[in-house]
This record gives sequence, C-alpha cells and structure tokens, in this order.
Amino acid sequence: MLRKTAKIFLLILGVVITAAFAAPFIFRDKIRMLVKKEINNKLNAKVDFADVDLSFVRQFPRVSLGVDSLSVTGNREFSADTLFSASGIDVAVNFWALFGNNGYEVYAVNLRNPRIHAIVRKDGSVNWNVIKPDTAAASPASGKSPFRLHLQRYSISNGLVRYDDAQGGMSAEVAGLNHSGSGDFTSEKFTLKTTTRADAVTFTYGNIPWLYRTKTGIDADFTIDNGTSRYAFNTDKITLNDLPLSATGFFQVLPDSAYAMDIQYNAPSTDFKNLLSLVPAVYSKDFRQVKTSGKILFNGFVKGRYSPVSIPAYQMNLGISNASFQYPDLPTALKDINITAKVDNPDGVTDHTVIDLTRGHFELGNDPFDIRLLLKNPVTTLFIDGAAKGKIDLGQLTKLVKLDPGTNIRGLLNADVNMKGSVAAVQQKQYDNFYMAGNVSLNGFNYRSPSYPEGITLKNLQAGFSPKTIVVTDVQGQYKSTAFAGNGALDNVLPYVLKNQPLSGILNLKADQVKLGDFMPAGADSVKQPAGAVSPFAVPANLAITINAAVDKLAYQNVSLEQVSGKLVLNNETVTIEGLKASVLGGSMVVNGSYSTKENKLQPAFSFDYAVNGFDVEKSFASFNTVRALMPVGKFLSGKINSALTISGGLDNNMNPLPGSLTGKGNLLLVEGLLKKFAPVEKIASLLHIDQLQSFSMKDVKTYFEFAQGKVLVKPFTLKVEGINMEIGGM
Repeated sequence: MLRKTAKIFLLILGVVITAAFAAPFIFRDKIRMLVKKEINNKLNAKVDFADVDLSFVRQFPRVSLGVDSLSVTGNREFSADTLFSASGIDVAVNFWALFGNNGYEVYAVNLRNPRIHAIVRKDGSVNWNVIKPDTAAASPASGKSPFRLHLQRYSISNGLVRYDDAQGGMSAEVAGLNHSGSGDFTSEKFTLKTTTRADAVTFTYGNIPWLYRTKTGIDADFTIDNGTSRYAFNTDKITLNDLPLSATGFFQVLPDSAYAMDIQYNAPSTDFKNLLSLVPAVYSKDFRQVKTSGKILFNGFVKGRYSPVSIPAYQMNLGISNASFQYPDLPTALKDINITAKVDNPDGVTDHTVIDLTRGHFELGNDPFDIRLLLKNPVTTLFIDGAAKGKIDLGQLTKLVKLDPGTNIRGLLNADVNMKGSVAAVQQKQYDNFYMAGNVSLNGFNYRSPSYPEGITLKNLQAGFSPKTIVVTDVQGQYKSTAFAGNGALDNVLPYVLKNQPLSGILNLKADQVKLGDFMPAGADSVKQPAGAVSPFAVPANLAITINAAVDKLAYQNVSLEQVSGKLVLNNETVTIEGLKASVLGGSMVVNGSYSTKENKLQPAFSFDYAVNGFDVEKSFASFNTVRALMPVGKFLSGKINSALTISGGLDNNMNPLPGSLTGKGNLLLVEGLLKKFAPVEKIASLLHIDQLQSFSMKDVKTYFEFAQGKVLVKPFTLKVEGINMEIGGM
C-alpha cells in the first residue's frame, strides 16, 4: 500500500513538474495575443515589447506573467519621446486563470529597470496623456478588461525617473530608484506601507538646484482613501544624504491632471553637520571625518493645488548659527558661518515668490566675507537688493576641501558690490532708477585640473560696476601657449544672468600666438576623426558681443597666419567675421564670413568671401583639404596666384566642409607658374609627339569658376604654350 501511494505521489509530482516546464510554452501565444489586445484597447501610443513569458517560480505560489523590453512612445508632438521603458515587468496572477476565459486577477506588479520621462511643455501639453477614454459605459458591448486588480504589493528596482516642466520652470531626476509598497488595494480605505531608496535625487526650480544628486531614503505609511483619491502620511523616516527630516500631510488626486496637497516638513536635528551633507563636494570626500560645530533651523511647507497651470504655495526657512567645518587632515576651517534665509511664496503665483537672504557671513582663513540678497517679483519686474563685500584667498580652498587629484587653484578675489532696484529699469535703459556700484578684482589666479593640465592663468582682472555697464579695465592671462590681454565693457549683465535676456558688449583682445587646436574639443583639429567623434562648436544664444581681435600668429592644422586682425560679432547664434586681414602662404588675404549653429547644431552653416594676393600654389594645396577637393590639378602646379571667392555651405561634425553642400563662384589669376607631371597632358604630349607639353610655364592665366552640388565648372579660357593655342574648360 505504501509503495502504491509513493508511486501515485511521484506520478502527481512528475505531472506538476512537467506542467511547470510546459506551461510557458503552451500558453505563450495566448498570453502574447492577450497583452497586445489589452495594450491596443487602453493606450493611444506606440508600444513595443520583445516577448512575454510565464513562470511558476518568480511569484510562487502565483503565476508570473512577464513582459520583456517594454517601451511606450508618445503620440503627436511627443512621437519622438519615450515616455516609459522597462527591461521587464512581472505580474503575479491566479493560476487557474490560465485554463479559462474568466480573466486574470492581478496580485503583484514588479518593474525591472524602468525609465520614465515626463514632459510638460511651455504651452501646458503633457506627454503622458496616452490612455484612451473609458467608453465601457457608453458601449456595453465593448466588454470588460480581462485583468482585475486584487493588488497586494508592487516594487520598482533600479528605476530612473525624469520630470521636465518648461511651463513651471522646474525639473527633477531620481536615479537608482528602489521602491516597494504593500497593502490591500481592493479595499476602499487601507494602509499602504512603502519603502523608498534612491541613489541620486536632483531637483531644480527657477534655475536653482535645490537638491543635487542627493542620496534619499523614505519609509512612510500612507492612509489611502480610494473614494476620494486622498493619500495621508506622517513619518520621521526621511533622509537626504545625512539630513533627517520629518513630514506630515496629504496629497490628493484631482480631475484634469491636478493635485491638492498640504505638507509640512521639519529637520528634527539641529546639528550643522547634517545640513552640510547636502553640499555635494563635501559629502563626497570623507564626510564622516569632517569636524563641525554650530546649529541649524530648517523647516517649511507646501500647500495648495498643483496642475499644468498652477503650483501650490510654499515656504522654506533656513537658519545657521555660529557654524564651522574642517577636514581633520587639512589645515584650514570655514568658520563663523551665519546664515538667515527664507524662500516664501504665499499663494502659488510664481511672481509673488520672495527670496530673502537676510544675512550671509563666513570666514575663510582670517578673511571675512559678507553677502545679502533680496529678490522679489521674478516674473514681471524683478526687484533685487543685494551686496557682497570681502576677500577670498582661493588658495585656501585646497586647504579647506579635498579636490580631485591633479586639481589646484590659487588667486586672490576682492569684491565690494552693491545694487538695488528693478531689473526692468535696466532693460528699459532707465539707469537713474537702478543703483549699482562697486568693483571686483582677481589677481594671481591659476587653475589646473586633469581636464586642463597646462592650467589657466589670469595675472590680473579688474572690473567696475555701474547700472548700465560692467567695465573690464584690464585683464591679462595665459592659456597653454597663448598669452592674451584685453579690456572692454558688457551691458545688460543682470537681465542676462537673472532673466536670460541678451548680453551685449564690446571686448578688445590681443594675443601673441593662438593654436586653434588648443581651443577645440579633443580630436576636432584632426580630419581623421570618425563621424560623431566630436561635436561642432555651438555658438551661445542671447549674446550680442563684438570682439576686436589682434593676433600676432594664428595656427590651425598646416596653416599659419601672421599679423591677424579683424572683428568678430557674436549674435543670434552666429559668429560673423568682418574685415579679417592676415599674411599667409606667402601672400596676404582679406576675409569676411559667418558661422552659424542656429538652424543645425550638428551641421553648422557657413559662408565667406575672400580676396587673396600672392598665394603660393603648392603651399595652398598642401594646407587646405578644400583646395585639394575643388582643384585637384593644384597638385601639379607651382607658382603664385591671386584669387577671389564667394562660398557658402555646411560643415560636418568634424568641422570639415561637406562638398555636396558647397555653392559659390570665384576667379583665379595664375600670375606665374609651372605645370608638370600632369598625366592627362603628358598623355596628349605623348600621342601628339609634342614634347613642349610635358612641362610648361604659364603666366597671367585668369580663370573663372562656379561650383554647386559638389561639381566645379571651369569656364573656358585660352592658353598659349610654345606657339600652340589652347582653349581649356570643363567640369
């Protein structure tokens, strides 16, 4: 009897094991069709996935339904943006649903490596409106979804979430996100227990990074009311790097993509070291060994309605008193740190935001530095009242914080600046309504790092401030082999810095020698770089700067220009060259032209015209790949040329001309030259037995040419060689 029972048990076990291995293959097609149908019914978006599978192990005792390499791309104007992707999604469902048609009960959902990118454009449009309207009530025959939620737990592993809100002027990124939640989601009211860990959280608002790559942890229990979509919480288990926080309140999902919230937060610890952990440079360098003193106060709230067109009211209060910090193995401390600051928005209207740094004081070494700042009405008539005064020995920074290996900085910064008034007055050139005065100097500055091993040096920099202009009276420095000096004036600086308005000005620069390769990305001065190895120089927007430049010697690849002078105008994402003169290739040249990345950042547009006099043909052919492409016969010529050219076209991402894009016309006067070893002419000379054509001199030969779409048309011209009249032309 026992033996018979054992056989039956082994038989049943064998059937179960066989079914466990066979089920994923038996039901795969059924599940794949079901997933595709459900996606098409629910989403108005492009959805791709590699495969679906079943497992009796991953979610035992439930059946795990897996979808691999899932991606969801937006529609219409967001058709190029991936809203969601994941390497895998596991859904735990009831086992017996595999054998019937009564639907699937979902008990758990696990996301592996999800990537979420939410976008709000300036017009308020969002990229997550991809769910089709629920038409079940209007069309009963449409049927119900085969999936019914009996959710008890969910998890996210190694997630990445990005949020870009152009309308609200904010962005956020959560990297290395691991999150889990459990609760009875089938109940109208229940408690959701959550655990969240993130390797790096960044949050930017108003161009200010309030958090930067901050390690974050949150353990919170939410009281959820599904009837009102309200989520309440109260927790003291929040950490931002080493800063503990407590928070209480709620948020509620409202119609039309809106949310209501009332959240208060507070730092229960008063230790300055906890707040210091939010400084990335300090936290990343032996933070546990830092010695600190001082107390802090940190609290605030967020209260109101958030939607694509509104934000809640908020407040943040920060106080630091009698604080200091020092690395134990470094000699300098930052001491006597006293800060009183408040960010207040009483009603969610961005223009009503007030940033008030009432007091900011610290001492680096024995040098004190004080700063205060008040900002109001940031959207309309930005008002600013601020001052900065003190001295900073930059060399002390190497004795205060641990810089990356190979990094060094020194120099003495002195500042005494005051300003008060509406930035709009500066924009409207009402300088009497804005007060600004003071000066800033930087002496003996030098910075070296692995990215700049030769270092950047400023021997002297003097700048004076007025409501209209920042005047740079003197600047002298060196970068690599280039020694430079300059002066000038910049207008509209405050509107440029605070409101992204155009910056204008005139700068005068003089340099002894410039190697352009020193100022370009690695590999950009090599024509052998593969496509995509570097990116072209992008001309900054919102600049209207005129630079009067003079360079004794300028070198690029195989070309050396001497006594270079001219004017460069940066405006509208375009660099314009006006009246550039230089001695080059045994002659002289005058160049006008432009370089623009306004329309295409990867293939800049250029145009220029030149007039050259007395160029050496052989040197030109050896130096310019464009000459080799457009005039290959130059390889067989020697002598002097005069030429004029007008040309326009595009550049590739290695800053080389795209031959097919070039259009233009010009002329070339061969003052005196010699043609030899030119195979076509040598062949003619051999066939006709005319030895004079093997090699012959030419003088005052003038040709006119045009080119377009990679073709060069040489208009017919006459040439007389040893009494033989010839007409030459072609393409």
